Order: sequence, then structure tokens, then C-alpha cells
Amino acid sequence: MKYRSLLVPILLIFSATAAPAGTIEAVQHGAPGSRPLIFVPGLASSATLWSPWVERFGDDFEIHVVGVRGFAELPASHALTIAAIADDLATYLVDQDLKDVVIIGHSVGGMIAMQTANQSDRVGELVLVDSLPFTAGLFVPGITPDAATAMADSLRTAMKSTPEDAFRAQQRAGLAIYTKTASFLPTLIEWSDASDVSAVTDIYTDLFATDYRAALATIDAPIHVLAAWDESMNVPREQLASIFTGQYAMHANTSLTVIGNTLHFIMVDQPDAFAGALLRVLGEEE
Repeated sequence: MKYRSLLVPILLIFSATAAPAGTIEAVQHGAPGSRPLIFVPGLASSATLWSPWVERFGDDFEIHVVGVRGFAELPASHALTIAAIADDLATYLVDQDLKDVVIIGHSVGGMIAMQTANQSDRVGELVLVDSLPFTAGLFVPGITPDAATAMADSLRTAMKSTPEDAFRAQQRAGLAIYTKTASFLPTLIEWSDASDVSAVTDIYTDLFATDYRAALATIDAPIHVLAAWDESMNVPREQLASIFTGQYAMHANTSLTVIGNTLHFIMVDQPDAFAGALLRVLGEEE
């Protein structure tokens, strides 16, 4: 799947743009009046991440693709928090009169989706792509929420004191662990280089400090989790599944699908498996 070649033609078919004057920009296209799908990208990612899925599902669904200001090509507006983004997305659902919405969120986009669902009865289902309610618990097994908050504060100080050139070089050097698709890596680098350093720092450390496990209990919408697994992770598939299952234990209606031979960007590394999982959620034939 060649993302660079898809960006221009897909952007040209966007039919409308509307969003609250805050942290997000959203673009609507697809089949108006059909069941709405909301796509939310992750940290430092462009909304164009979802361009192939706009093309694939646009005939049958009303699609709204959300971009976060300060990520990739969107200029930063002000200091960001996950809660503020979720507030703006919930407002957008009301402004657009969207109901029974399926929110598909990748990485931190999944956390935005969870927090939106907890304040809006317009959310029908969540599809969370390689996203956890307590991210720090994956990076640092056994860490407590208090310790995660303290570590996030230290990370924030370190990241904000790093010169911009060094910060961007560190980001570029680490991106290869997020995808197995070599042709996609230049796009990730381009998005990272275009992202606002403060926006990335604010949201990354906010995510690290957030423990949303208990709050899952008050989300009424079913949650469908897609977890990435690859042999290179050096974690048995069953152990990874156990980590995800444990973190979502407080939610009454969560399903988990572990997708193999992929790193963090499942929709890029395994597009057919991602499409199949999404079609099952939507009740469509594969």
C-alpha cells in the first residue's frame, strides 16, 4: 500500500471540513447519512494515515477523518491535552449531529476515543488499534500509576530541554520499530519532522501518565481491540494477549484480536487483516 501516491487523490475527494476551533480539524466525506465512522490517528501522525480506508469504506459509510493540531501538517494552536482533544471530538459529534458512531483510534487516538466515549452517548462502538488504557504499564511492567506520573514529569522536563534538532534526530532514529513496511518509513519521518515539538511532548507525556483502566467501567459502547504482535518483539503472543486482556478487564464488553507479523502500524503492515477485523465490527462481509 503506497501512501505517498494516495495522499493527493484522496484529499481531493474530501467533501467538507468542520471542527471546533480548538485542538482538532475534521474532514467529512463518503456516503452522507450512512453510519458514521470517525478515524483518529496517533502521536505525530497525519490524518492521511487513513486515506486508503477512506477509499475502501467511503461508498458505504459516512467518514470523518480527524487530525490533531500540532501533528504532522497541521499547525499547533495551543497546549494540548488528551482530555481537551476528547472534549473537542465530543463537541464535533454534537455539532455534526452524528449518532451511533464507530470511532477507530490508533495508539493515542485510541485513548482519545476512550475518553470521548465516556462523555458522549453518540458513540456506538470503539475500535482501538494497538492502544492501551495504561500505556506505561506496557513500557514498564509493574509500574504504579503514581510512578508513571512521576516518570512522565521527568520525561517532559527532559524532552522540553532537548534542543529541537536533537529532539527530531532522536524521533527519526526510533521510528523504524513502529512498522515493518520499509516504504512507509519515509512518510513517518516526514510526519514526525513536520510535527510541533511541544505538541508531541505534551501528548506523549500525558499518555504516559494516564491510567484509564478504572474509567473503562463507565464506557457503555463495546470495545474492539486490535493488538500488534511480531516475533521481533521478543514477547510470546499469548503473553501479549494477556497484557491487553488484563488492562481492559474493567470494561464489560471488550473483544481482543491479536494480529501477527506486524508492528505498531497494523493498518500499514497488515492491511488485509486490519480490513477484515474492521469489517467484522461493522457487520460486513469480508
